[in-house]
Amino acid sequence: MPTSVYSVSLEESLRLLHLCEGSAASRGLSMTFAVVDPSGLPVALHRMDGATPISVELALKKARTSALFRRPTHQVFELVQPGGRLFGLFYEELCPFGGGFPLEISGQTVGALGVSGGTVAQDVEVGLEAISLWLSKA
Repeated sequence: MPTSVYSVSLEESLRLLHLCEGSAASRGLSMTFAVVDPSGLPVALHRMDGATPISVELALKKARTSALFRRPTHQVFELVQPGGRLFGLFYEELCPFGGGFPLEISGQTVGALGVSGGTVAQDVEVGLEAISLWLSKA
């Protein structure tokens, strides 16, 4: 019998995007955030006023990459570097820069978040803070 796969809902996604915006705003940043389902398809996207246009594409690609690899994008980056197990792997729709995170509930990946618009370190910080708040109120 097939098992049902739970996917992050639009309502949950919007709550996470709101938390992302609060985290970014508290740092004086204008960013873009994307939530995708476990297969990498978009659920919700939010671009703050003043966020760069490229941040939209990068947030979506980071979220998709994290969903498909089931790991944070900064870990994927390590895999595709020279000497990494996936060296040379490149797909136009993927982005291995830090700022993509799988969304896990009870050990199951239910989607992924992509954050873009700051430095890689800022993208990671904002994403981790928002996910932590999101999970604590789940």
